[in-house]
Amino acid sequence: MAQHGMRMAKPDKEDFEKVSSFLKAADSIWDDKWSLRCSEDAWEDWDDDDEDKIFILKIQNELAEDEGINPDEVDNRILMYEFFKRKFRQAECSWRRVVWGGEIVIEAACDPTLDYCDFMPGIVFNHVEPEQ
Repeated sequence: MAQHGMRMAKPDKEDFEKVSSFLKAADSIWDDKWSLRCSEDAWEDWDDDDEDKIFILKIQNELAEDEGINPDEVDNRILMYEFFKRKFRQAECSWRRVVWGGEIVIEAACDPTLDYCDFMPGIVFNHVEPEQ
């Protein structure tokens, strides 16, 4: 009888971090976008040590230098476009692997009758207690 299989590169910690970083940035913008207090410059109110704010300020300075204008004159729509473009570029190599890996594991090992992730009935793992 023929045997079929499929292999896919396993997402590593760096893959998850890149995808998580992109999604965190997207969430922080999209959450503000759909709230009543939203404005296109809401990122300016983030904490000064926020990684994404630091990244946005770097991009803002680059764009201002390229255009020969002051950083505060950079159009926030262009700034957000550049921010997401660069964040996505960082995660681009891995997001499919992360998402597909998760989908495959869920479909292959999780109980489809549940609305949360738990192993299928019958999957047994040998638990080994760590040595003390």
